[in-house]
Amino acid sequence: MKKAFLFIIEIIKACLNILMGALCFIKIDHDVAHIPNADGGIGRFDYYYSIYDKLLRENQQFLVYIALAVMAVSVVLSVFAVAIKDNRKIRIAGNIIFALSVIFFFVLLFYTMQIQYGY
Repeated sequence: MKKAFLFIIEIIKACLNILMGALCFIKIDHDVAHIPNADGGIGRFDYYYSIYDKLLRENQQFLVYIALAVMAVSVVLSVFAVAIKDNRKIRIAGNIIFALSVIFFFVLLFYTMQIQYGY
C-alpha cells in the first residue's frame, strides 16, 4: 500500500511541475486601460499577459528559464523515484526540489502581478 501511495504522489508531483511550466506561458494576468478615443469618449482596452510576457518586457526573462530548469529537474527526480524503488535519497531530493519549484513559481507569479504598466 505504501509503494502505491508513493507512486501516486510522484506522478502528482510530476504533473504539477508540468502544469506550472505551462502556466508560465499562459496569459493569466489581466490589465485594463481606459484611453480617450478619437470621438471624445473613453475606450476600454483589455490586455492579457503571461508570466513570461511581463518578465520579457522587464528584461528579466531569464527567471522563467531558471524556474523551468528547476521544474524539469523535479520531474526527472520524480521519474527516478518511480523507476528506482526504495531509494530514500532520491525521494528526499525530489521533495526538496519540488518544494523549491513550487516556491519559485509562486514568487514569480506574485512578482509579475505587482508589475503595472501605465497606458
